Amino acid sequence: MPRPTSRPLPSHTPPLPLPQTLVLCYNELTRLEGLEGLGQLRLLDLSHNSLRKVEGALKGLTSLTHLDLASNQVLKLEVS
Repeated sequence: MPRPTSRPLPSHTPPLPLPQTLVLCYNELTRLEGLEGLGQLRLLDLSHNSLRKVEGALKGLTSLTHLDLASNQVLKLEVS
């Protein structure tokens, strides 16, 4: 049986769409960063991690309609 070969993607491959849903549950996260470029995000699931604060990390997520922080250690959530 011949082995499959890998080929590079063609240069005309369209860009991937930006995600509207991001599920990061059960990842043992202790801090949240790097979400600045995800302004189109509508649902963010951060449940079952070890987050204590999320202030500032959600800045710029202007389309966010659902945020799940269940089973974390968040003491205070500041919305500006």
